[in-house]
This record gives sequence, structure tokens and C-alpha cells, in this order.
Amino acid sequence: MPDGLVFESHDVGKRMIDSFGRGEFLIAHPNLIDPNFRHAVVLLCDHDEEGSFGLTVNDPLPISLSDAFPSAEELARSHRRLFRGGPVGGEQLMVLHRCEEIPSAIPICENVFLGGDPDLLREYLCSGAGEDDEYRVFAGYSGWGKCQLDTEVEQGSWILCPARSHFVFAASADEVWAEVLRSLGGQFALLAADPNLN
Repeated sequence: MPDGLVFESHDVGKRMIDSFGRGEFLIAHPNLIDPNFRHAVVLLCDHDEEGSFGLTVNDPLPISLSDAFPSAEELARSHRRLFRGGPVGGEQLMVLHRCEEIPSAIPICENVFLGGDPDLLREYLCSGAGEDDEYRVFAGYSGWGKCQLDTEVEQGSWILCPARSHFVFAASADEVWAEVLRSLGGQFALLAADPNLN
């Protein structure tokens, strides 16, 4: 692999280390060896001195919401896939959605919100919420302890860029990693295209 590819991702990480936070994508560098994050695109939902947490937006599980939660009436007819948000807390469910009207929903990036009032969120899910790109349900999350993510970014394990909603809710989730890298152009597009790295 050309050295420039490694240096490029490392330099980008270092340039943004003091400013990255909620609303960024963490794009797994091909050299990241943790199997939990191979080709992962993580939407960073919180990052401060105590730690960080995010949701992997491109890891659909081979099960629909209706099959995963047969007793949940609001999901009984849903053919949407359940997503694996990360390797931590697999019993916890989180919802990313586009509905800014839900009270207490946390804005993550433009047109993407996390959670909100449980009763109104349940009503939103019951309503069918329109098109398939209106919400995603995640089991588990991606978490880092104090300074852990900063260290990984400094080491070049992650490529950082502002998150965009059309990637968060992309119909072809399996292609999101390559699509985000291609959207960055230059050396990053080469990372997505190099078969030796994929």
C-alpha cells in the first residue's frame, strides 16, 4: 500500500482532533483491525472529556424489526431491518430519525435526530413514518472511554468528516463505507477502490 494513503488519513485525523464531536462520521480506515469496525461508518452522537458514543449506520442485521420484536404492536408490520449500532449494550435500542417535532429529540446533524419522548417516539414508529429513510432502529452502540477515541484518531484508525443524512439513512447500507470515502475524493476515494484494502 502506498505510504501516502496512511499519511493522508493520519494527517486528517490530527488536523481535526481538537474540533471533532457530535455530528461527525468516523470512517474506519482499512488498516483498522478491530473486526467490530471493519468498513464501519459511525455517526458520532456524543464526545466529551468523559468519553464518546456513536451508532454504526452501515451494519444491518439479517432480521426485520417485526421478527426481532414480535410483541411490539407498532413494529408488527415493519419489514425494516434492525441495525447493529455497535458492540456495546446489545440489549439497548436507539432510534435515529428525521422528525424534529418529537420533544427531547437530540439533534445530531442536519435532518438527523436521536431518540426523544418515548411515548411520542412510539407513536411516530406506529405511524409507519412514511418512506424507508425516515428512521432507523439500532441494537447496541459504539462506545469509547475517556480519551480512547482521541487516541484512535491520532493513530489514524479513523477518517473524519461531517455526517450527512442521506448516508445515515441510505437504502444500500452495505455500500455506505465506500460511498462516503468516494465523496471525499482524492486519496480517500482511492482507499475505497483499492482491492488490496478491501
